Amino acid sequence: MLTVLLALLAGIAIGYAKIIPEKYSFLTGYVTWLGLFVLLLTMGVKVGSDEKVLANIGQLGIKAFILAFFSIIFSILCLFLLEKYYFNGQGNKNKAGEST
Repeated sequence: MLTVLLALLAGIAIGYAKIIPEKYSFLTGYVTWLGLFVLLLTMGVKVGSDEKVLANIGQLGIKAFILAFFSIIFSILCLFLLEKYYFNGQGNKNKAGEST
């Protein structure tokens, strides 16, 4: 966990110090997507190779569905409430005042 926290803090420091030139900032989205893809792939390999998990997939499946369902619902609810009460329903505005 300490490694994850240190990596996050290093990323914040790099972003704050503007070490990466502005013209390459678009790459952060691609790197994030690639990292997420690799993470999901390796998790799938780990689950697929674990015989205990595969034997109990039915029981684990319903628990995983419930956890994922409520995580999504409450994430959407939190975003809705943040936008409504914190951002005053303005959404994401660019310099010209147009929604993006």
